Amino acid sequence: MHYVFAINPNAHKGQGLNYQKEIENFALSRHLLHTIVITRSVDELKTLASSIDHDDVLVVIGGDGSIHHAINGLNQGATFAVIPFGTGNDFYRMINANRPMDFNQAIHGILTGQRHLIDAGQYCCNGSTTLFINNISFGLDAYVNAYVCDHMKHSWFPKSLYYPIAALFGVMRYPSYGLTIDGYDDLPSQATLCYIGNGAYYGSGFNPTPWSQLDDGKLDLVVIDALNKTTMLPLINKYRTGDYLDVPQAHVKTIEDLSIHFDGMIIAHADGEPFETDQIDIHILKSHFNLIMPRKDSV
Repeated sequence: MHYVFAINPNAHKGQGLNYQKEIENFALSRHLLHTIVITRSVDELKTLASSIDHDDVLVVIGGDGSIHHAINGLNQGATFAVIPFGTGNDFYRMINANRPMDFNQAIHGILTGQRHLIDAGQYCCNGSTTLFINNISFGLDAYVNAYVCDHMKHSWFPKSLYYPIAALFGVMRYPSYGLTIDGYDDLPSQATLCYIGNGAYYGSGFNPTPWSQLDDGKLDLVVIDALNKTTMLPLINKYRTGDYLDVPQAHVKTIEDLSIHFDGMIIAHADGEPFETDQIDIHILKSHFNLIMPRKDSV
């Protein structure tokens, strides 16, 4: 097995390179066939990922954004693994049962773990087709994500506070929006947020769909009605833990394909990477990648 370690030097406020020597020492001590690559741009990471063949494992060292860009370079059936070193590390929460994100535990989990076939999501908008591995959302939570990217990642606040602070700003500032979801006349035409999950976590630990699985061939859709600030604030805490199914303003569906039309351009994100669109088509790609998942007794 050939391990290709892709290090994002910009991860976690530029500290990504701190892992380079540790990885080299670990790989040599275990006599691993390995290559270490510093990927200084999205294009470099995608190009590296596209070169991964059936004898390789791409080990992504970075956050959710690095994973997002890597899977958009990987070929179908390729194998990857994750060492978390980002802001939210929400995809790693999904595969490691929310255990502490320790480097030594993560790399040991890769060596002792097993390959699992997992799904990916695909979205088409603005004339391009892109994959997502964790989730995609529109509206309030996408605004919060963009606020973190634009204002919080270079602030002095501890990263555990990035998303809570941004969520407070979002509730105070972000309006509801109009949308039409094809084939779902029972869903609202005005919403505060719209979320589609392959994984269960985002926003540095928000867990709106704790029942989500990476290998069930389904995506989970959550739409929250247009709400005023007074109603939205208490709902956020319930939404954060997935304890909102009894709230009448929350609508949950299990889907495989979806088309959404918005009343104008709207802010969105896929795996934490912001974009804007006024229309989008979403589709599940079943059993699309192999993921090295740590054994429960190895971490």
